[in-house]
Formats: sequence, structure tokens, C-alpha cells
Amino acid sequence: MSNSTKLLPIVRDSIYFDTLFAQAKQAIATYAGQTWTDTGEHDPGVTFMEGFSYSVSDLAYRNTLPLTDLLTPPVADQVPGDGIFPADFGPQAALTSGPITIDDYRRALLDLTDSEGSYYLFRNVRLVPLNPSDYNYYYDTDAREFSFQKPTPIDGSVPVSYGLRGNYALYLEPSRDSSKSDPEAQSALADFLANNRNLGEAISQTIWVQPTALYLSLTVELEDDAQDIAGIMANIYTATDDYISPKARRYLAGDLSAQGVSNEDIYQGPNLEHGWITELPPDVEYSKTYKIVVDLSHLPNVLLEIDGIKSVQSYSYWLYAPVNNAAAYSPLLWWNDPIEIMLDPTHNSVILITAGGQHVTATVADIEARLTPTPVLTAPPVVLPYGRSRDIAQYHPVSDKFPPCYGLQQLPPAGVQPQLYQFLLPFEQMMANGCRQLAMLPQLLSFKRSGDTVWGEQWPYASGSIGDQVHAGYSDVLIEQINANANDYDHELAILNYLLGYFGTQRASRMLETSSDEFLTVEQNYLGKITNLAFHRDNIRIDQVSALQKRIAARLGFGSDLFADDVDMGRLPFYLIEHRALLPEKPSSQYDSPIYPAAVTITDETTLTVTQKDTPSLDELRVGQLVDFVLVGGLGITNDTNDYTLQGLIVDQVNASAKTFSLDIEQNPQLALYQDQIVEAATKGSLYWRNCKIWLQDIQYPLDYAADQTGAATNGKILTIPPVSPFPALVKQNDVLVIRAIQEPGVGNSDWSLRVIVKDVDDIAGTLAVTLADGEVNSYPANADVGNYYWYDQNNIDRFSFVVSVALNKAIFPQDGDPYATELWIKQCVQAEIPAHVSIVIHWLDDASSSASNYFSFQSFAQSYASWQQTDTAPSAATYQLLWMLSLGRLPARLTGIGTMIVASDKQRTDVVGADGDQWNINVIVEDSLFFVPRAYAPSA
Repeated sequence: MSNSTKLLPIVRDSIYFDTLFAQAKQAIATYAGQTWTDTGEHDPGVTFMEGFSYSVSDLAYRNTLPLTDLLTPPVADQVPGDGIFPADFGPQAALTSGPITIDDYRRALLDLTDSEGSYYLFRNVRLVPLNPSDYNYYYDTDAREFSFQKPTPIDGSVPVSYGLRGNYALYLEPSRDSSKSDPEAQSALADFLANNRNLGEAISQTIWVQPTALYLSLTVELEDDAQDIAGIMANIYTATDDYISPKARRYLAGDLSAQGVSNEDIYQGPNLEHGWITELPPDVEYSKTYKIVVDLSHLPNVLLEIDGIKSVQSYSYWLYAPVNNAAAYSPLLWWNDPIEIMLDPTHNSVILITAGGQHVTATVADIEARLTPTPVLTAPPVVLPYGRSRDIAQYHPVSDKFPPCYGLQQLPPAGVQPQLYQFLLPFEQMMANGCRQLAMLPQLLSFKRSGDTVWGEQWPYASGSIGDQVHAGYSDVLIEQINANANDYDHELAILNYLLGYFGTQRASRMLETSSDEFLTVEQNYLGKITNLAFHRDNIRIDQVSALQKRIAARLGFGSDLFADDVDMGRLPFYLIEHRALLPEKPSSQYDSPIYPAAVTITDETTLTVTQKDTPSLDELRVGQLVDFVLVGGLGITNDTNDYTLQGLIVDQVNASAKTFSLDIEQNPQLALYQDQIVEAATKGSLYWRNCKIWLQDIQYPLDYAADQTGAATNGKILTIPPVSPFPALVKQNDVLVIRAIQEPGVGNSDWSLRVIVKDVDDIAGTLAVTLADGEVNSYPANADVGNYYWYDQNNIDRFSFVVSVALNKAIFPQDGDPYATELWIKQCVQAEIPAHVSIVIHWLDDASSSASNYFSFQSFAQSYASWQQTDTAPSAATYQLLWMLSLGRLPARLTGIGTMIVASDKQRTDVVGADGDQWNINVIVEDSLFFVPRAYAPSA
């Protein structure tokens, strides 16, 4: 790359001035020999050819400069730490990936150091997949509710149990320089876990392995000529400590390369900043180490490798018994002061015997002086260094070299001088552009791109020069045209596509109606960040725009806002939501039974605080957990003595030491309605709280027929989803839907049901095509009576493990294109970036400007998502809003039993029946637990 001597013999004969001039004269003879007969040096045309032959030769020689020089930008544009290509594109970034496998995570965690880079935080780590039952919940198929407590079967129904998959337990064995209480370790670990999490997975348990002292007794016979006693004892400690608690071996990339290891083998797995780990330490089963057994059978072989040791006469060990058998432990040789204990005669730790039978020893200071501390390796990123910066673009006009007799250097311009300059201008311009094009090589091959300037264009004359003055009257127009010609949008896209090919990908297809500027910006950002986006390809942070979302945007060719430094979460082009991120904290079973508080207070009408008695403690109560408040004896209404339950209240803050927890009234609207009754009940001792029994309710949809039944099968209907309900995106072909009656008109039967089979799901049109299930004897309800019916999906699936929703705006569909072909292409683009074991659910939301109801518009979804982000994604009202909009479930607000229905306010009545009384919105009735008379029996106004 830096050696041009191999190139010159091939081309130098062709680029000599003499060769080029001879070719020019031959061309004259061939094409103008009959008219141009005088080719002597005195001929002006020949003089011009000599000048331009020299310029062409000069430009050709510039092309033979070392490639490193040609790719080196001006000194002012060079970035410290980078080279010809940025450090982001070096092997340590381009050939590695974020941690994906268990071994990847172990390597990355073992690479963590303190902030000063003076010691490694962990000696060993272990990652263990957890059984899905560690986070399990139940689905009551009769009541269609989700709970953490197994519900009592009704009418022979069997609750379905689900376990959340993808959880891991992380065991951490701190190094001797670190510990669980080390703030450096806590901070580094928190940052690592936040920035490195595979899609659909999480480290839900973190266990710090506790050390337990191992005392070793060792008798060693020395060689006859052994002199360095302190060195031998230092080596004994180092070898024995590493044998009992093996550490990772780390190497610099250069050292491995010198050993013949290929780059592909060096730079595999995560990018390690402090040395490459070719072999991980043993995967210790810490979860069983309360029965610690240390195998020392091979220790003598290790010790005999130490210079000066002749034989190992005896060895034994004993361990302090762990205090808590449920914890995880690891042996720590000679506890916290190993050298002190090693020399302590009361422990008989290490006895050195010479050939003459004498006991020898050394001082603590001498031994510590001979210990070699574990170095923290640091290697700068591998980059291709800059070459020599050259002013390749500089052009010297040929007209400056012509003899004085041509008068081209005279001022002011006169006679034929301007015409001669004008005649030469096209030739000068071509040569100047050639120099500029060559100087653009660093820009043309750059991965960090912007704009669409791809052609080298420059004015041939220096400012104020004779040539510049000659053309002064029209040069501004010419320069403007030259600069315009430098831009080429299509060619920039072609260069982008070529450079993306180095990384095994290509630019997006223009399927969506995005502007040319946005499309180019997205693709250029994709190329400029492609190594980082590939590194984190399976990684997700729900509180940030993830690399996964940016990669999807790059495939779709829209969404430039995703690549901005400061992203507005309420204005994203599309949304990616991991279903497991919407789950509440799993509660501790100690809060299942009724718990009567000591007091309940309300502060500033915004916060309700519960003060707990001494037992149970609040140590296991978590922010985001759901609780129920139960008012024993009801709300104090006459003739109503049934207990009144406020379900699904979200814990906002917990102060276990102060024995208090609080709830945000705004996030729990039920509290605003009954806060006075709650405080009064607590004062009377008739209020208790407990874990929320029902944390999510399945969604039921109002029955509604599409106006256009064209295409409905025999015994079939086309159902549509009202604007007040989310589209049931989880419903799929061949699912069984159950249509039920609130009360069947004319019969008063609420047990009536009808089973239908889904034959087609059209999420763009918002319709479901269904047919009657085999054996059904009932018929579809009449059009006039559909307001008294609802339906739900009978099929139950795990909707939270390894499932991701993608929310898109229908406005991105091309106006003149086929939306279904576009949807298929979008699904293919999304699935290409999502791991194969993760399911995707596409949600098409109307644009607010075209939506019949803004409640389920894309903009409304964006607002809910932004609110969810503002709560640090802890469960909140916004969380349940997203669960509802994604058709996963709804807040458990339905109350059961006599006296639990609420009389509608004027606004609630309008929401149900409309301003003119011609609607029937069952969702509002269910959500607000309103008292109602079925529409068929309601008295007329």
C-alpha cells in the first residue's frame, strides 16, 4: 500500500512526457495531417500540446504516489487516534461483536476493571440459565385474567401456567482487589448490564460469591543450590493461588499475531480492551459450593515446575465452614493476608527444608517484593497509520508556463489574450478537475460520509492571478456551475452501496415514500456506524434507541431521526417494544395475605403513603409491583357491606428502613376517586393491602361487522375493530374466537356463545374474516343487535417470552403502491434483523390526521411510549396504556360482586352512548365498571 516501485515499471513508459508528446504528435498526423503540416516547436499548437502533455504526465505521476499518501487527508482534517480509516473500523471493532453467548458474557465481564484501570474486578464469573418457573404466572381461562397466584378452577377450567423464558443468574467471584462493597465494581457492573443485554433475555439474579478461607499446609524440600528463598516462596504462593482459584490468561493482539494466530481467531467474541482471553477459567458451579471440595492431587506437579524445589513431601488443607449453606462460596487461599498467614508458624502453612534438613524462610517484605502483580493490559486500537499529507489538488495552469511571446502574462488583458485564455479554459478545467478528483480519494473511500459531492471540480486559476482576472466578468457563473456539477446523488448512492458491500450488506430499496435527503442520510449514517451497529446487533436498551432499531431503519431506508445525538422518544419514525419489558415485578409471596397498615397519609394530593407495622418488613417490596387495597365493609354506602377492592395499584417508592411505601395518585386514578374513604378506613383499621391477585386482564372486543361483506365466505362474516379498541394483532389464522352475549336480546341469556374460526387477518384494513366452527348451531347476531355482544380469542399463548412488537404508521405506505406488498417487504426487513427465536408482531396504526379516533393513532402511541420512558420504564399508567394498545391486556379495573358497579357521570354516559345517544361503547362500561342496562332493554329517552 505504501510501495509504488512495483507499479512504476508497468506504467512509467506510458506516462513519460516524451511518450505522451509523441502520442499527441502521432494523433495530429493521423487526424489532421493534411491541414496541420507544420509541427515544429515554433508552432503555437505544438507549444500548447507540450504544455498539456507535461500536465497530463504530472497528474499521472501523482496517481502513482503511495496509496497511504493518497488516502491521507490534510493535517487539519486528521483525527487523533485514528488513521487512514477511523479506529471504529479497525479489527477490534469490525471483527468483534457484543456478548451473545454465555462464553462471550464471561469474557466481557472478566475484562472489566476499576476506573483507573489498575486491577481487574472479577477473578471468575458464571452465567446460569434459570428455569422459566422462576418467573411464572397463571392465566385463568374462565375469567381470562393473569395472576401470580394460582387461581381456583371454576367449572372444571384448568388455569394455564406460563414461565418467562430468557432469564439468567449471574455469579460473580471478585478478585482479591475487589469485593461486593467495591463501588467501582458495582458501578462498572451496572453499566455493563445496562449496555449489554440480548433481545428477550435478562440477568434477573446477581449473586456475589463469598470467599471462605482455605488454609494450606505444605512441606517442600529444596534443591541443593537453592538460594533465592523469598523468590521461591513468592512463586509457591502465586502458583498455588492460581491452582486453587484459576484466573483468565490475557494476551495482547500483537503477541498472539506473532505466535501465528489469525486475526479471525484473535478478534472473536466481544471487544476486550484489557487483553484477549483465549481460554476461559473453569466454569465453577458456585450454586453448589457450600460443599467445597478442593482437589489438590495435581498441585505437586505444579510446584515442581518452580526452580529450586526438589520435592513436595506433604500437603493438606482445611476450610472454614460457610456460615450460610444457601449462599455461594469460593475458596480464598490464606484469606485476606496470604503472605502473613503463609509465614505464620501457628498455621504450618509453608515449610521449606534444605538438602541438609534445615528449615529456611523469608520475611514478608522480601516475599512481597518478589511478587509480580497481575498487570492490566491496555492496547491502543489497531489503525492503519496516516501517510504523508500531500497537496495533490494543487494545479498549475499550463498558461502560466507559455513563453512571453504569447502575451498571456500581460496585464491588463488586451488583444487576442482573452480569446486565447478562453480557448485554453476547457483544457485547463479538465486538468484541474483531474487533480481535484485524485485529492478527493480520502473522501470518496471514507466510511463517514455526508452530502453527495463525488466529482472533483475546482476553478483552475488562483484568486487574483492573470487567468482569474481574464475570466473575471463571468467566472462567478462558471464556478457556480462547476460546483453544481460536483454533486451526483445517484453516484453517491452507488458508492455507498459499494462500501456497504465490504460489510456483507447493501443499501435499502426505495420502497417507502421518504425524501431523497432522508434516504441518503439514513444510509450514510448506517455506513458510518455499521461496525457499532453490527457489534450490538442482538443488543437492546429499552430506554434508548437500540442498534437493532437503527439497523431496521437502515433496511427500510427511513428514520433519520433515530441516528440523531439527542433523540425525542415521542417522535420516532417507528417503535420497537420488547414485551417482557412491560411486565410488572413478580411479587414476594409474603405479601399474599392481608396486611393492615399502621397509617395512610396523603401529601399534596399527589402521593399516598402507607406506613407499615413492624411485620412483615418491606425488604422484598419492589417499585413497580402491583398491590390491591381492600376496604373491609365497603365504601360506607347504605345497605352495602361488601368489601370493596381497588385493584392493580402501582407501587411508586419503597423505603424499607422507614417502613413506608408510596403510590402516585396520578398513576393510579382509582385513588383519586376514593382517597378520603381509604384514609378513613385505615384510621378505623378496616383497610388492608396485599399483592395484586389479578395483574392483567385479557381484552374483549365489541362485536362489529364490516360495512363491506364482499369476500365473506359461506357461513362467514368480516369483523371490524371499532376505533375505541386496539387491533387484535395477536390473533392469527385458524384461531378460535368466542362471541358472547352481554344479554341476548329477547332472551336475557348471558351464557349464549358462538365459536368462529379466523380465516384471514387484514391488519391494514383492520378486519378479521371468520367462519362458523364445526358443530355450531347458533347463528351470527343480527346487525341491529351487535352492541350486546363481544368476542375474545380462545387461543392462549405465551405473549411475553421472546416477543417483540413493531409499531408503524400507515402514513409510510406509498400512495400509489400496493400496501400489502409493502407490508410483506417490511416484515422481511424486520425479520432479517431480529434473531430467529424471537417472534415479531406488526402493529399498523393510523395517522392522527386520517384516524377516526386519535385514541389509537400512531401519534397517541408515541406519546404513551414517551411517558413510559419518563418513568424509567417502571410499570406505570403508561405501561398499561402500551399493554392495551398492543392488545396484550388491560389494567385489572373490573370489579365483581354486588354493589361494585359505579353510576356513570355525564361525561361517562356520553362516552358510552355518544352525544346523540346512538352509540354503545362497551369498552367504557367495562373499563370504568359502570352500572348499565343492556341496550335492548334500555328505556327510550
